[in-house]
Amino acid sequence: MIYPLNPALMELLVLAMICQKDSYGYQISQQMKAVSNLKDSTLYPVLRRLAENHCVTIYDQQFQGRNRKYYRITETGKQQKEFLEQEWKEHVKAILEILENSDPAKDQENLVSSDPVKDQENLVSSDPAKGQENPVNSDSVKEQENPVSSDVVQEQEIMGDSDAPEGGNNE
Repeated sequence: MIYPLNPALMELLVLAMICQKDSYGYQISQQMKAVSNLKDSTLYPVLRRLAENHCVTIYDQQFQGRNRKYYRITETGKQQKEFLEQEWKEHVKAILEILENSDPAKDQENLVSSDPVKDQENLVSSDPAKGQENPVNSDSVKEQENPVSSDVVQEQEIMGDSDAPEGGNNE
């Protein structure tokens, strides 16, 4: 998996598994490997921390002549699981909102108008001195239509370059 498990998410998953049924370490690690590249040595400190925080209790049970440590969720553990689960849902919701609202086609539609000249004519500017809105004057619209800047026009007039192509590009 390319998305790593952070400690809180790992804790949530462990608590969720133990909440379903009492489980032993190797069993939990095998289930965790379905969603991560978790090493067994990473899991046991999480289980130890959950026990120290009274989220799980540990008991031994014989299996094929050996003792297995089983983990059982406590009431505190159930509350912690509910809290982490709610946090996770809010996190996923925020991520999904970003993903769903990042449609490049929609973003482009919002940035590019089909008729920029008409949009410019419809703009309204604010005149703070009068405290009222005034339509944009037609000279500023015409300047937007003409790609030649006034600096280029003045430079051509000063240098007497009447043969320069329109648009100000004299290369």
